[in-house]
Amino acid sequence: MSEVEKLILEKLDGLSQDVQEVKVEATKAREEASLAHEEATKAHEEATKAHEVAKKAYEEATKAHEEASLAHEEATKAHGESVKANETSQQAKEAAFRTQMVLENEISRKIDIIGEGHDFLKMRLSDAMKFELKSERMELDMMSLRIDVKKIKAHLNID
Repeated sequence: MSEVEKLILEKLDGLSQDVQEVKVEATKAREEASLAHEEATKAHEEATKAHEVAKKAYEEATKAHEEASLAHEEATKAHGESVKANETSQQAKEAAFRTQMVLENEISRKIDIIGEGHDFLKMRLSDAMKFELKSERMELDMMSLRIDVKKIKAHLNID
């Protein structure tokens, strides 16, 4: 073998070793790429799951917003009804106050007047009863006197 051939063979050996090293590195790179691909797939799956969770959260938030809107409307209605109830309560208080004033100012006075009239009638009745007793006594006395007059007439024979 000539020197050129030896050089070529040495170069080929060197190239073969380089190719072998490249193959080993390519294999490692493929393995790492495969691992990276698996991790990317897992990351994609996780991202998909996260997207689904975010979508569900958005739907729940939308529902919560709608429910909050309905609750706000109900609260507004309840406030309006509360205001009306408060006004009605105030009117009832005013009516009760007016009724109390009528009772105190007019009816109480009239009851007092009727009570005074009743007392006056009782006094009159008492006076009338006294007069009745006097009247009955006088009638009895008159009857007694008539009897006496009859006796006297009978005794005197006066008709």
